[in-house]
Amino acid sequence: MTTNMIPKREPDGSLAITKQDLSAPAIEYYLTQKIQAVTLAATTTIGSNTVTLAPGHGFIDAPTASDHNYFLEIKYVDATDPESPIVRLLQSEVRDVVGNVLTLSKPFGTAMSPTHVESAYRTNANLALAVGSPAAPVRFSVSPPDGLSFDIIRYITSCIMTAAGDDAKFASGSPLQFGLVFGHEDTEGTTYGFVIRDNTDLRITGFDMAYVTRSGGGGSYGMAARTTTNGDDKSGVVIRIDGAKNGEFFVRVQDNITAVTGLVYMAIKVDGHIVTP
Repeated sequence: MTTNMIPKREPDGSLAITKQDLSAPAIEYYLTQKIQAVTLAATTTIGSNTVTLAPGHGFIDAPTASDHNYFLEIKYVDATDPESPIVRLLQSEVRDVVGNVLTLSKPFGTAMSPTHVESAYRTNANLALAVGSPAAPVRFSVSPPDGLSFDIIRYITSCIMTAAGDDAKFASGSPLQFGLVFGHEDTEGTTYGFVIRDNTDLRITGFDMAYVTRSGGGGSYGMAARTTTNGDDKSGVVIRIDGAKNGEFFVRVQDNITAVTGLVYMAIKVDGHIVTP
């Protein structure tokens, strides 16, 4: 028997929507360039900031205090207990390197065994180091491990510059020729979204944007922009990326960003929450 359900409506006649996942675990990840695959050489310890990798990992020693370039990124899937699998995505800055032992900014919350590592990479989160072109773009991305999905609700772009920015520039330099292309993809296809060639493109995409002046006339200039997708006053939807479908949210860099005048650091971080199957 089929029952016809009459949808509940608000006093103004609009459909009543029940917000879901109000207690789902939050996510906060950088979009990163996957530079080199690395291998865990030993099981990590809960509460420890150190990890041992196999030789040839490519991490360098002594990053500066303001260096946000070098990250270790691990997808971990332990399905030993199929009723309660352990699925994690670790993303942490590498702050010290001694041989094959790395000290991270973030301690391990899970004892990660090399046996259950889905993938591990040396990555870069600084778009200011990217040298791309339409024929050879550089991709910065985030994707969940198999067994998890991410709902992305906003993404934030932050820059550090040695010169002031304004809406007619890209960060503090001239507009890009081809631009940064945002998008998402999975096994069902690729969707390319908006293109950022200058700061105006960031403003009209997300509106929330600010230029930060130097403190007391010293230090660096800054710029930040926020694009929010879900919410009653936005598009109303999230961007869902599914690990089981190799889902990925990305930005495609199609220019030489190292040539942008005054741009020292540019990073993009996504916020949202975990969705379990």
